[in-house]
Formats: sequence, C-alpha cells, structure tokens
Amino acid sequence: MIEAYATELEVVVLRVVSPLDTGSIHGRGQGLLHDDPDVEVTFLLDHTDFVSLRQRMLRGSGEVRFSVSMGDVTAIDAARDQRPTWPPAAPA
Repeated sequence: MIEAYATELEVVVLRVVSPLDTGSIHGRGQGLLHDDPDVEVTFLLDHTDFVSLRQRMLRGSGEVRFSVSMGDVTAIDAARDQRPTWPPAAPA
C-alpha cells in the first residue's frame, strides 16, 4: 500500500530504458514497491540514474532498489493480480 503523503517510494527495479530509446530527455524504469510487491510502478529516470541502475543490474548481485520521487512516478498498477481473463468465466 502506498502511504497517502509519501514523497519517495522504495522500488525494486525490474527494468530500465535509456533516454536514447525513449526519444525523450528522460529514460524510464519499472519496478515493484519494496513494501508491497503487488504494486508495480513506472517512473522517469535521468541519464545518470539510468547508467547507475544499469551497472547495478548487470552485476547480478541481488535485487536493485531505487528511491523514486512521487513526482517522477508516471504510472501505478495496483491491480496486477486482478486483471480480467478472456474469455470471461461462465457464471456458476
């Protein structure tokens, strides 16, 4: 669960995308909240953070955590396990 007045989120980083790939001045990152791994977040990255996270991820020495400012969060998915199935299940 995300605290209502949180200014920073501790994220376990799953993937990063370079600013060169996004065609923007910012790269993107995706990860899971450290305190609630059912919540996925997407966030902006400057180039320096992208390089640092890339190096840490490539080392492969365990989970990579990153503190993300709420102002840099561009998407939150708190319903990852509640996605509808297709076709819908028949009523019982």
